[in-house]
Amino acid sequence: MKKEETIAGKVFEYMEQHRMLEMGDKVVAGISGGADSVCLLFLLCQYRKKIPFDIRVIHVDHGIRKDACEDAAYVGELCKTLEIPYYLVKADVREKARKEKISEEEAGRIVRYEAFAECAGNWGDGRVKIAVAHHMGDRAETLLFHMMRGTGLKGMSSILPVRRQESLTIIRPILCLLREETEEYLALRGIAYRTDSTNLEDKYVRNKIRHHIMEYARREICSSVDRNLCRVADLMSEAEDYIRQEMRQAQNTCVREDINAQSRRILINVDTFCALHSYLQKELILSLLESLTPEKKDIGSIHVDAVKDLFNGQTGRHVDLPYGITAEREYENVVLLQGSLENTLHAQSDRTGAALFRDGSKESCKEQEVEVLLPPENSFESVTEYVFEDLSFRFRFVNAKKLTNIPKNKYTKYFDYDKIKGRLFIRTRRQGDYLTICGADGMVIEKKLKDYLITEKVPRTERDRIPLLVLGSQVIWLTGHRISETAKVDEGTKTILEVLVKRL
Repeated sequence: MKKEETIAGKVFEYMEQHRMLEMGDKVVAGISGGADSVCLLFLLCQYRKKIPFDIRVIHVDHGIRKDACEDAAYVGELCKTLEIPYYLVKADVREKARKEKISEEEAGRIVRYEAFAECAGNWGDGRVKIAVAHHMGDRAETLLFHMMRGTGLKGMSSILPVRRQESLTIIRPILCLLREETEEYLALRGIAYRTDSTNLEDKYVRNKIRHHIMEYARREICSSVDRNLCRVADLMSEAEDYIRQEMRQAQNTCVREDINAQSRRILINVDTFCALHSYLQKELILSLLESLTPEKKDIGSIHVDAVKDLFNGQTGRHVDLPYGITAEREYENVVLLQGSLENTLHAQSDRTGAALFRDGSKESCKEQEVEVLLPPENSFESVTEYVFEDLSFRFRFVNAKKLTNIPKNKYTKYFDYDKIKGRLFIRTRRQGDYLTICGADGMVIEKKLKDYLITEKVPRTERDRIPLLVLGSQVIWLTGHRISETAKVDEGTKTILEVLVKRL
């Protein structure tokens, strides 16, 4: 068997092992014109004889080198010969790096993948995959780069053969080849390629690792360093998969999300969390924090440790994290809140309400409260509805003689209307609010709302969000909790006021 056929067979076996391509797939291949990408293109064309799929080529001109136009022209001619659609994208990577205050390497990577995603999106329906030309040496260098920066198992997995990123699937068919093998494959087939002059410079970090560390390691330590490092990356990837599996099980047992909260709140049970292995604890916190960030970036070990410390802290302790995330200890839970505590409380205090009448009209209210204007007392069929934030409050009168029992429901309550004297409002808590409750001796007493919320262990971030039905400073109903003792229905009740609360 010819050597180029051996190399091709090795790549095809690797692709099939990782299920990279299926019949009918659409492939956007990123081709720079260098040896690796040209090798990738010809191997894809060769593999298409085994499994039919469509290919499009995209070339990105970063605007850094003066001779870049020659690379673009070469790739264009190559695609013309192979009868493959060709797309050229030009970008000013230096300007993007300057504006976003990132390295040119990072800016170039972002530009390339944005171009790949756009090309894939414009292709239409069907499975579109992005093929890029990373090889074994790239993976080894990336592993070292991540280790030097400080990384976990995920970073040590380095470049993966297949990576799913949102709606995109990125495949790396030649990740099983050394750079020397890609060049040998092209030489044996008599295929020319371009050389990027910037790859010979030590301007970029990866070039420094490639030219100095990796070359020294091959020469002085082990000639198979690339393969050995890639085996380490494979082991780390398997370990990462196992940890992710264990973490998902742990998350199911100790994490829940407050679906009724206005902002996203993730609650982690303290006792269940503390029973986990410390490594799982850290990975779970990191995963949850990343789920609250827009790009899963800028969350590091210092933030994970700060959240972990809250599990041994007192109720009320909190830490502010990147992207406005707040973590707070709330009794038996540690809560991750999307949006800083200060901003959340500010948003909670800036409330508006609106009255919604039976005819469908709305009356906007810019205050922090909505006054309840009830229908005539003897109009038992009438319903008055008010909207407060995202909740609907429905009021109607019920004849006490026709109600044989009082149903127990958190969000439907019954009041003795004759005991409600004064103007009725819907609002959130204020200083001086109180509840009437039964004391330990059975006597009715007044208890400050603040003290009641603390006694009942209502989380601090929830206290300012609970809608109240009030008469002045007296809380008639703390929605979702309890009603005032002085407004309860008893044997002498004649007219019942029914209040039903629903989320819009």
